[in-house]
Amino acid sequence: MGAFRRRATHTADILTKALSTIGADAEHRPVPHASYVITMDNDYIAGAGRLVKQQRLVGHYDRAYAGVLSASTALFTFRWGEISFTSQGERSTQPALNWSFAHGRTFEYHRSYRGEPLSTSESESPRELVLGDWYADLVNVPAVNLLSMLTWDVIMFEALGGAVALDGPVDYESTGTIDALSHVQVDLGFQGCRPNHSLFQNGPLISSLLGFRVHGGRPAAVWEYSGWGRLDVEKSRDGIRQEGESYFVGKVVLDTDNGDLLRAEMLELLTSAVSRADGKLVPMHKRRIIRTEQVR
Repeated sequence: MGAFRRRATHTADILTKALSTIGADAEHRPVPHASYVITMDNDYIAGAGRLVKQQRLVGHYDRAYAGVLSASTALFTFRWGEISFTSQGERSTQPALNWSFAHGRTFEYHRSYRGEPLSTSESESPRELVLGDWYADLVNVPAVNLLSMLTWDVIMFEALGGAVALDGPVDYESTGTIDALSHVQVDLGFQGCRPNHSLFQNGPLISSLLGFRVHGGRPAAVWEYSGWGRLDVEKSRDGIRQEGESYFVGKVVLDTDNGDLLRAEMLELLTSAVSRADGKLVPMHKRRIIRTEQVR
């Protein structure tokens, strides 16, 4: 047990050095280019527990290290490759579609490497994480909102990777709060919603170090995380509003040499109610399973 703790502490020191010296030491910078495959499975569940619809997205994307913005922040750019979508309901099945409208679309993320919190844990007041208007020129269809969700998942996995490496505990018997991402609010920018009317806000996020493994020939550390959040979406045209709570748990796998994200996964359970224009409340339950993995 003592040897495990010593190894965990040593690995945390490696990750801290790797992430905090990104601008000064080329050896500890993330790989300049990496490719990933991400899958998102959405299961829509009726009140009695009946599965009424399933969706699957499989997306390929590239991540490029674009340089250092400051002593503690680096810029990554992402580019979507092929994305395929399938859907199956109780009465119909949607064959696989290639989302050509998303191919070549880009987005950015500014990743902190010194663990500066995005929120003030003392007051627990939400702080905003601002996303770009990367898809504002696309037509108002549900597929674009699914693309926005997939983009948020990519960014969240990258943010979790950096946060647990710096804020996460190194003792396998304990858990710790991920201060950098707790109580953070994001405007998802859904089509058909006014600004600040498609919001998701995290509650406290906690993490624990599970152990070590070799992933694709690279030494890696594995963290588990869990948390909850609130969703509030209101359509501007028809007045439909969805409010609910999200509960999620997952794992992130990081390269111990440079803190690079090798793999991540999340299981999310969303319980909500949709307020229709006629005043009727419709319960909605959704299970999301998201996985991403570096393939080269």
